[in-house]
Amino acid sequence: MGWQTDVIAAKQTDAQSIANTDSPASSYQGFTFNGFDYVQICTLISLIETDDPTIGFDKYLDSIEIVNATEEEWPTVSIITTNQVEILADAATWNEERIQKLANRWASTEEFEGWEIFDVSDLLQQLVDLAETAKFKQQCLLIWQSP
Repeated sequence: MGWQTDVIAAKQTDAQSIANTDSPASSYQGFTFNGFDYVQICTLISLIETDDPTIGFDKYLDSIEIVNATEEEWPTVSIITTNQVEILADAATWNEERIQKLANRWASTEEFEGWEIFDVSDLLQQLVDLAETAKFKQQCLLIWQSP
């Protein structure tokens, strides 16, 4: 879990200015959860949509736009579109048992090898809660990362 990762709700047009900042979760609505990235979110969206981590994965992965800091290669911002945010936000309405099953399925994917189920469950809850807020505000989720 070595990457610094902030997940924030913001407008897509804010991506470049966010890429040029340090720790945007302190200035925007969001959270810090180090060590995960947009690949894991694409797996999650596939699970929510199809109950299979691979069906639709490539489609979601191809739709991610990545913005680099203006002066450097890092940090980067991955843009999770409003359509993808809506899929994530739908899971916020699920009951606890269904969410836990989703967390277990997500944790069993190769992207989470070495992670504890508690961490994956915590990440899932924070993601769907933030996605619900972003959906309400018609925002994207932006994943800011720096090594």
